[in-house]
Amino acid sequence: MSLPSRISLSAPAKLNLFFEVTGKRPDGYHDVETITTLVTLHDELTIETSPGAEQDVSLTCTIGGEAFASRVRLPGGKNLILPAVDAVPTDERNLAVKAYRLLAESSDNPTPVRIELIKRIPAGAGLGGGSSDAAAALFILNRLWNLNLRTPELARLAARLGSDVPLFFEKSPALGLGRGEITRPLDAADRPISFLIFKPSFSLSTAEVYRALDQEPPWEAKSSRPLAEALRRGEEGKALFPLFYNRLEATARRISPELDACFETLGALAPFRLTGSGSALYTVVSDPEEAVRLKAQIRFSAVPGKVFLCRSAASPLSPV
Repeated sequence: MSLPSRISLSAPAKLNLFFEVTGKRPDGYHDVETITTLVTLHDELTIETSPGAEQDVSLTCTIGGEAFASRVRLPGGKNLILPAVDAVPTDERNLAVKAYRLLAESSDNPTPVRIELIKRIPAGAGLGGGSSDAAAALFILNRLWNLNLRTPELARLAARLGSDVPLFFEKSPALGLGRGEITRPLDAADRPISFLIFKPSFSLSTAEVYRALDQEPPWEAKSSRPLAEALRRGEEGKALFPLFYNRLEATARRISPELDACFETLGALAPFRLTGSGSALYTVVSDPEEAVRLKAQIRFSAVPGKVFLCRSAASPLSPV
């Protein structure tokens, strides 16, 4: 049977329903305990083999209908430089390109590829868009090159690209430990949760949020078990929301007056939580009518940003 030459795959965003920092590691990273869920907000990644191409890998990205590209590697290690747009790099900094480089080390003869990325997940939001793209790239290239790497092997490679890349190979919802790269599926009832996500017009620096967190007084770490148990019981989204938690939220609000203002304004409409280190906020909605009404209220409040309506979803990369 011939191998495919072109594969497309959805790359879902993630939300941190629970996020606790449990310690500082000798390597400079932080130990965390997190519960994540994937959602239907997603990027679209297509990779096509391109035998004989001048570049071993090229990436083009479309955001809002505008296609752009930046640096692609040429033979002999030279690079072609083009401008990047909307804070999404399309050169060697892009995690999908890094995934190509990493997996090429496992292939005797990696075929040149063209990567097409439709970017719907906003960058700098704490939604894991770049990490999801990287996981999807590993998954697709494994098939295109017929490497036959199993999911646990791909997840181990994924950890070299970023702490939260492996979670996209895990069933959702999932528990993340260590730097976030140690993942375990949760025994959760199959009850979808509907979310409204708000991405402000600004982003936050993850490094700055963690640096500020390190200056906070010591705290007693919270446990994710109450939320895990509630998910197992299949409680509905509104009942789950009081169990959602993010250790980084208060710190991020303290160092970012803009984020604090978003919480103050949106909090008058509905309770919101921060995902990851931000800057995206999310809340739970019960039905489409509530979602549409809340979306209209946010727009009327004139807080600059984008609103996304989505629901929890399974991972397209996890074995059934």
